[in-house]
Amino acid sequence: MKTEKQQGYILLEVIVLSVVVLAMVISLQLFRQAQIVMQQDSARLDGVFLAQEEFARLEWAVERDRLYEGEYGWLGDTQRLEQANGLFAVKASVQEETEEIWRARVLVNWQFAGRPGELAYERLLCRHRQQKGAGP
Repeated sequence: MKTEKQQGYILLEVIVLSVVVLAMVISLQLFRQAQIVMQQDSARLDGVFLAQEEFARLEWAVERDRLYEGEYGWLGDTQRLEQANGLFAVKASVQEETEEIWRARVLVNWQFAGRPGELAYERLLCRHRQQKGAGP
């Protein structure tokens, strides 16, 4: 039969082991949550890049006199909307401010792991005309 002193050490060892296991479970939960946050942040960054690409395509249309007031869907390759970080939808609305200036608003929506996300940006697009006598 073990002495009382030895039984106390076993109890202490069980308590310490329980605390260690509990700390491991908590750290795994924190790691899992950090992974989800990183993936959501990556999806948001992909949304930013898609919005920038949409603005670039709208600016291209302005320079070629092909931009009109109204609603536009995604102007790029539709495969870019399906990424590892989720499924994206991009819409743009354009209003003519003056003959040379357009107001464009781009809205990016995505769905990732059952959680929706959205970004909205607005920018003025200006038509650049080359002045007479300037440049080649």
